[in-house]
Amino acid sequence: MNRRPSGTGTGEELPQPRSLIAPRHLAGTGEIRHITDFLRAANWRERTSRSGGPLVFESPDHAVRIGYTADTIPPQWILSGRSRGPHSPAWHATLGAQCPVEIVAAVSDALAAPPLPQDAAEVWRPLDAHGWTTSSEPGRHHTATSADATAVLRYRKDGDSAVWWACATPPGERWPLWNAVFSQHTPPHLLAAFAAALADARPVLRAPGTVPAPAVGHVRAAPVWVPAAELTAAQRARRAAGRAAAYATAWAGRAWSVHRPRTGIPRPLARDDAPARGRR
Repeated sequence: MNRRPSGTGTGEELPQPRSLIAPRHLAGTGEIRHITDFLRAANWRERTSRSGGPLVFESPDHAVRIGYTADTIPPQWILSGRSRGPHSPAWHATLGAQCPVEIVAAVSDALAAPPLPQDAAEVWRPLDAHGWTTSSEPGRHHTATSADATAVLRYRKDGDSAVWWACATPPGERWPLWNAVFSQHTPPHLLAAFAAALADARPVLRAPGTVPAPAVGHVRAAPVWVPAAELTAAQRARRAAGRAAAYATAWAGRAWSVHRPRTGIPRPLARDDAPARGRR
């Protein structure tokens, strides 16, 4: 990225003004196509019901939906997964529209890829690694707060119900810029992906004038000029990542169908059952 515009191109060929914003959780939404380009390339089906209606994507196996509603108060992302049996109950999550797309994408990308075996303990590790402070009531509540006290992730358990909750609040503001809520049965690898993106200290690119007003003055903004080709390459990279996720998911599904355990108790091989050398 260049600090000053260069070249003699016109229109979209010219370097574009951007700012590197930190902390990222106060940077505002960003470009929604950062998420939608990936999902389309990952073979998620767009289910928008009407022109101008909510943006909805459904996974290839119809098990998960990701939607963005601009006409609700407040606007938000809505994610839901249907039950896949007694050991995989339904789950639900909402993330406010001002949650940066880089953080939302961490969750949607994880949904489009084969799940990694993780447990809830993994959620806190990236926060600890980035100096977040923690407090807890064993077995019930656990809270992590960013070093500047502008972001919080909390797990709360009351009786048989539990919820994960996060928010980002600029200093001196009464209301959060955005909040996120994950239901009790949200898959742990999604929570871990969310926490890692929330804790990530790297700044994010934003177009001029797009940082939410309550956060202006509380973020570090470094103006840069980004070559148009670099912005286009970033979009191509997102689509390529979506295609890679689709391929990995399809490959994992084929591997499971071949190697899944069979039901019943196999009988031991008798001597006459042993395959002869060279038999196919």
